[in-house]
Amino acid sequence: MKVIAKLPDDKCLVEVTNDELANICGHYSRYAKEFNINIGIDINISDIYKKHDLIITLQKLRSYDTARKKLNDMLNALTPIEDKINQLIVTNEEPINP
Repeated sequence: MKVIAKLPDDKCLVEVTNDELANICGHYSRYAKEFNINIGIDINISDIYKKHDLIITLQKLRSYDTARKKLNDMLNALTPIEDKINQLIVTNEEPINP
């Protein structure tokens, strides 16, 4: 993408290839069936970015949920042997008599 000019009202005139434009619109390439460009069409880049950002956020949350589930599974696995662990701790804290 190449910025050709800065325009009034905080706008820019840019030159993009068809593949770059397809990528901006969320397609793999200009050959995607859904990608169709016509002169004068409006492409709402902000909406596309917001959807992308939402997907990234959801992926991060999924990673958090996965880690939380694994930690919870570990806690559940330790709970049945908690009494034994406490007994070992108490036993090892008692002084050893020769």
